[in-house]
Amino acid sequence: MRDLEIEDAAPGKLISYGRESYYRPEPLPPARELALNAEFYDLLAQATFWLGKLSGISLEIDFPPILYTSLLRKEAMESAEIEGVDIDYNALYSLETHRLDSELDPTTSQAETKDTQEVLNYEQAIKEGIETLEDGGEISVALLHDLHETLLTDVPADRIETDTIGGYKTVTNYLGDFLPPVPGEVEGLMDALITYYRTGGNYHPLVDIALFHYQFETIHPYGDGNGRLGRLLITV
Repeated sequence: MRDLEIEDAAPGKLISYGRESYYRPEPLPPARELALNAEFYDLLAQATFWLGKLSGISLEIDFPPILYTSLLRKEAMESAEIEGVDIDYNALYSLETHRLDSELDPTTSQAETKDTQEVLNYEQAIKEGIETLEDGGEISVALLHDLHETLLTDVPADRIETDTIGGYKTVTNYLGDFLPPVPGEVEGLMDALITYYRTGGNYHPLVDIALFHYQFETIHPYGDGNGRLGRLLITV
């Protein structure tokens, strides 16, 4: 790690790697008890209440698919914006119509098509993940690879920072000065993470989702698309 230090209390350790070090997180559950105070539990209670409220609305509404589709699109667009994509609503729906009618709106520029493709990919990946779980499937390495491939399919080469699509990274990747686990560590760490998920976790579901997300992003298993896939898994 490029002259970067970590606190002694960090849930992991630095591993020498040539002239630098990478960070290897400890497997879940955390070895130390989580320091969760009263304010945190108040927020957790509020979040649980509003999620229950949303679930109830979806059951009462006459056309739940409308709500479902709207929320998926909103999530897809906000995730893409985090990645720096400039979303144009007209271009988004034009590209979607193109998929159905095979005619692209002449007012849609090539740049808009590149950006909106990422949004539609994200939306499709969420649907695939949800459908897999609803059909009795579960989070697995194969599913993660499939979702990763969906996210990056047809995305222009200048917006992809990896040659490995639908598979774990084969070269190291940096997050600024932070060096996450190197390729040789990824498979074992991800297997441990998926095992934690399958055991049902040790905490409130929302806390376990946060832990899973932290662990996934810290491992950073793919050459590119980790942020998008990590956010997608929260929704799924």
